[in-house]
Amino acid sequence: MSPQCGSSASVRAIENVQEALGVKFPPAFLQLVCKFNLGKFEVCNVRFGTKGDYAGELVQLNCTDEYGGKWWPGEARPVNLIVFAVGDHPWIFA
Repeated sequence: MSPQCGSSASVRAIENVQEALGVKFPPAFLQLVCKFNLGKFEVCNVRFGTKGDYAGELVQLNCTDEYGGKWWPGEARPVNLIVFAVGDHPWIFA
């Protein structure tokens, strides 16, 4: 995992994700994403980010895509529940 400077830009990006998704991340998760660059991080076939922009990928994973695809049942994503990493098996870590 490569370090991230914890710059105001990375903090702002995560604050924007929280606002876009209507969630409040736990302090430990905020610390992790502000300290390390998860934009191209994978461990044991679990991918956190692939495109280099973890904040953008978080929003993309947790919104309905252009084809109506989503990981949750029903109309609205469950409150305070997000996908933060995906694997190559038929499960999603939330």
